[in-house]
Amino acid sequence: MKTIKNYFVIIFLFLFIGNSISQDNKTATNSSFDYKTVNTSDYIYGQGYKVTKHWVFRDSDADYLFDILPKEKSANIKISENLGINSFTFNHIALSVKDVGKSAIFYKEVLQLKEITNRTKMEGIRWFSIGEGKELHLVSILKEPVTTNKAVHLALTTAKFDAFIKTLDSPNVIYSDWPGTPNKITMRADGIRQIFFQDPDGYWIEVNSVGSK
Repeated sequence: MKTIKNYFVIIFLFLFIGNSISQDNKTATNSSFDYKTVNTSDYIYGQGYKVTKHWVFRDSDADYLFDILPKEKSANIKISENLGINSFTFNHIALSVKDVGKSAIFYKEVLQLKEITNRTKMEGIRWFSIGEGKELHLVSILKEPVTTNKAVHLALTTAKFDAFIKTLDSPNVIYSDWPGTPNKITMRADGIRQIFFQDPDGYWIEVNSVGSK
């Protein structure tokens, strides 16, 4: 009889602890992201670009928005409390710019990015390829001012790092190392070289030598 009682006590403790862990995980997940499912027309660049459904996550620490789109337009996505089960890949970064034409010239001429079709079909938006299916979107239709610093930057790599630095003399782009010394190169602890400069809207761009390895 004593053995049976001990058996039920063990089962009770196991269920209680398991439930507590589940509740803690649920709380931790919800405290990290405030998420909802919305129609794309309600969120992406105003109206018009509709991919059925996507997720929007708000990072409670930095107040950044993460927009996650389905790979298939007909996908029926359900939000899961366990975000770890999803396998994500990087799709694009979007920058809010004042003059989309001026910014487009910068990314074409300085970084030599290839312009691709703007599938939103909206005026004031330009899309560029940054390789391997990744994209840069320049968006000028939102007029709210954007404040950023060097810690928030777009990092690109090239196998021709030294040659690229020489090209910056022509458009008179001033680059610096991480502390901000003009015309100096940062040598990272792992031997990677880095330079930093800004686009016409003040966004920071890093170019490094990872691609030359």
